[in-house]
Amino acid sequence: MISDGTAMTTSGSPHDVGYVRAISRQLLLGLDFLHQSGIVHCDLQPANMMFSVTGTTNIQDFLQPPEFSPVKWLEGTIKDDSPPKYLMPTQRRRGLLDNANWATLVVSIGDLGGAQWIGDCDEKPVTPLGLRAPELVQQDIWDAGIDIWCLGCSVC
Repeated sequence: MISDGTAMTTSGSPHDVGYVRAISRQLLLGLDFLHQSGIVHCDLQPANMMFSVTGTTNIQDFLQPPEFSPVKWLEGTIKDDSPPKYLMPTQRRRGLLDNANWATLVVSIGDLGGAQWIGDCDEKPVTPLGLRAPELVQQDIWDAGIDIWCLGCSVC
């Protein structure tokens, strides 16, 4: 994986129609596979859309060198041993796939941790508030359509 949808959406530049169509098609095929298998994703969002490019030989060409940042405690916070000694920010460059040929993009759906079986949708889904379908907001009965709603919100 080179990037996720979050990095794609924060680049700030619009994409052409072919680019959006290619990504949407692959995501719809992935959702169709999940739904035909009886699974509702329940957490489809840009961060769970994984992007890579076919024919990429060396992933290191796409990464920045690691940058270690020591953890800094906020003033007035009681220090303990719970956090790591350092944090490492993302190594991906922002907007990396802006100029990629959309025909070479491969899109995958990740993070099925909040997924539920279609016939057994009794738990409240973990869908982010801004991407919730109307039936979730109204606390109504919901189904696999919530994934399609999230996809529509993410693509727009």
